Amino acid sequence: MNLLKVLLISWLAGVGLSLIKPIDIDYQLKCLVVSVVYLFLAEFCYKYILVELKLSRTLNAYLISLLCVCMIVSCFFNYLFVSSEVYYYLIDIKEGDGLSWKNIYKTVEFIALLIVGKNGLTYIYNWCICRLRRFNAIIANNQTYNIGRNT
Repeated sequence: MNLLKVLLISWLAGVGLSLIKPIDIDYQLKCLVVSVVYLFLAEFCYKYILVELKLSRTLNAYLISLLCVCMIVSCFFNYLFVSSEVYYYLIDIKEGDGLSWKNIYKTVEFIALLIVGKNGLTYIYNWCICRLRRFNAIIANNQTYNIGRNT
């Protein structure tokens, strides 16, 4: 469930921050706002890593860690993009074809989505099995097994 929360935060951050682009404010201010938002969201998602480690779900903890690292790197890119000269040098690394940061981020989100989907299907399967077999209980005779209260 924590992985789903972090994945939703990541997607909503991407959608919400894309709405900032058409707003008519200074470009440097836009980059700084996006950078700070990614940094705060990465810090917010960090607590879910600790929860997953306490629950001994290391795969989920690794994926949440990767999503947090992706947010921190996106924060760093947006901070560097404040300078227009640096923007032209790094834009291919961030959004180019092939091996770019945008594709790496989407790959991590896709892997997290697959794990969340697998966990969701497992949960639904277990929920249905438990609900359908509610009346399939075996009632044992205490005298046969010699357990329980002896009177």
